[in-house]
Amino acid sequence: MPTASPTSLIDSSDGGITGVTAAMEYKLSGDASYTPITGTRITGLEAGTYLVRYAGTELYNASGDKTVIVKPFDPDPDPDPDPDPDPDLDPDPDPYPDPDPNPDPDPNPGVYTIDVKVISAQSSSYGSAYIDNPITGGYNAGDTVTVVAYPETGYSFVKWVASDDITGTDISGNSPTYTFTVSSNTTIYVVFDGNGSTTPKNITNVQELEAVNSNLGWNYKLMVNLDLLNASWTPLGTDLGMDSFRGSFDGNGKTISNISVTGGFYRGLFGVISGSAVVKDLGVLGGSVSGTDYVAGVVGCNDGGTVSNCYYTGSVTGTTYHIGGVVGRNYSGGTVEGCYSTGSVTGTGSASDIGGVVGYNEDGIVDTCYSTGNVIGGGSSSSVGGVVGRSSINSTSSSTVENCYSTANVTGSQEVGGVVGYNQPGSKVKNSYSTGIITCSVDSVGGVVGWNADDVLGCYFGGSVTATATSNYSGGVVGENYGTVEECYSTGSVTGGDSVGGIVGGNLSGGIVKKSYSSSGSISGNDYVGGVAGGNAGSGIVENCYSTCDVSGNVDIGGVVGRNSVNGKVRNCYFTGSISGVNFVSGVVGNNSDYMTEVSNCVALNAAITRTGGINIDFARVLVNDGGATNVSNNYGRDGMEFIDPVNPPYFVPDSISWDQTNGYHGGAITVMQWGETGWWTITAQFNDPWWNGKLPPVVP
Repeated sequence: MPTASPTSLIDSSDGGITGVTAAMEYKLSGDASYTPITGTRITGLEAGTYLVRYAGTELYNASGDKTVIVKPFDPDPDPDPDPDPDPDLDPDPDPYPDPDPNPDPDPNPGVYTIDVKVISAQSSSYGSAYIDNPITGGYNAGDTVTVVAYPETGYSFVKWVASDDITGTDISGNSPTYTFTVSSNTTIYVVFDGNGSTTPKNITNVQELEAVNSNLGWNYKLMVNLDLLNASWTPLGTDLGMDSFRGSFDGNGKTISNISVTGGFYRGLFGVISGSAVVKDLGVLGGSVSGTDYVAGVVGCNDGGTVSNCYYTGSVTGTTYHIGGVVGRNYSGGTVEGCYSTGSVTGTGSASDIGGVVGYNEDGIVDTCYSTGNVIGGGSSSSVGGVVGRSSINSTSSSTVENCYSTANVTGSQEVGGVVGYNQPGSKVKNSYSTGIITCSVDSVGGVVGWNADDVLGCYFGGSVTATATSNYSGGVVGENYGTVEECYSTGSVTGGDSVGGIVGGNLSGGIVKKSYSSSGSISGNDYVGGVAGGNAGSGIVENCYSTCDVSGNVDIGGVVGRNSVNGKVRNCYFTGSISGVNFVSGVVGNNSDYMTEVSNCVALNAAITRTGGINIDFARVLVNDGGATNVSNNYGRDGMEFIDPVNPPYFVPDSISWDQTNGYHGGAITVMQWGETGWWTITAQFNDPWWNGKLPPVVP
């Protein structure tokens, strides 16, 4: 949208304003409304200060104002001024002598010229282009220049190109405002599109739908339901640039049935849409779409456009990457909103970026979308998600996946998530959930996100996560976490190999898990198993969290964290479920294995610790220490907690605040009476964050 005001090409003359275009409007300063301009000059104006700007359209807001001062109009300037009244007197010296005929040259002359033009294949009726705040006298190397394109009504901006070739490569990233650095004489060209009308062309049959490929910049409206009869379909918009769909397609609530697309890339009802293109209010029913890359039921590749309120019920199969139920790849500021898929989405072999709605979201927005069909990755697939396979950024500050859900069963090799498989830095997942069966054969699987390096906020999981016994990082919300997981919860079960947690499998390298909890389900694995986090390391933080789940495994099993190491911190957490294991088993942290760790203000309320095998077991109410801790403080364990041995009778864990012979730390005892006192929790245990309101455990004898 043009935000720059008109340039200094606009000037005033007596009673008029010159250098304007029909794309502008003007008003006298202080007037309430603007008057449209119909030519290149305004005449017959009274003297005063005027404001000139580009008028707003359906696609662009009005620009800023340029101030122009108009002088009074003099219809007959005096052609014969009065003679000198004293011709014999010496005239006064000329106070305004002629300029030096040989002035010193400009010490810093501009050496380069910059020009902007509408591509010669189009006319000025399509639109105009200007240099914003041009410099008189030329430009020097290193100067910054901004050019602005302004389409006329019924047309839209497409791209800037470096030569007078309408098929040339876009140099601006699809932006009508383009800034570049001067290095030589430069002429750049703007390309527009459209048919000069805001009235869409009606589509009433399959032949008219196919003809969209002949005019990819026009606006269309589907008037009837269509059946493609499983005949081979050529996608609308077969490639990037001028071969993409750039107009508007209003599905009008109608449907297109029995699509059949096979082979290659950019596969879907639409192959590629770009720029300000819109596809909306459309259902694609049944059929199948298959290809290699950029494969989806509705749009294979969305390069900056909008896909809104669309759905697909057929199957999608891809062999390489960017495979989605509705959109294969959404990038360059593209938006996918209010869309869903109910069919299966499959990426075979080593395919990646496989999503129930969007395969790959890069610099884009996915909002209020859902999937219900199975999402299936091949034997060595990666980045597989119930809604989005992978989400990341390239040239913008963020991508988002928000207000989405999936009930789909999701299967893949690694980076597998119920909502997003692989969430890279700069991408945020918010207010989304999954209730399906999430299965992983290698590493990094989560009920919401498989692998995360940014924010996962306000999300929950209500299904089951299952990974193989040799896998790593399985979590109820996030499998492998390097970002922030906040105000999330899981009521599902998690089963995996190593690093298995009710909220996150592994919380690593500065990862943060806070104000989150797991309940109802069971958490089980081999080593490093915890009710909240399986492993917490690399300055990871787990705070203001709790678990009521049943936690079980072999070694390093904790009610909150299985293994806390390498500057890991566990604060203000509690556990009320059951816990069992072979060695290093405790109600809060199974193995606190580093001198620089912290465990503080935590409470273990489990009734017992159960040994499930082995000869010796290190156990404790709060934590077992395997390396000496420097900050273990103000922790408490349930008074009367039992240790259950498969051979020996149960006995109470000693009520001692010092290390005992098992190298454990039991903390102070919390009685049933204290357990039920809010004041004990807020004052003694220091659970002071307002998030705890209504979340403290009920008293269980």
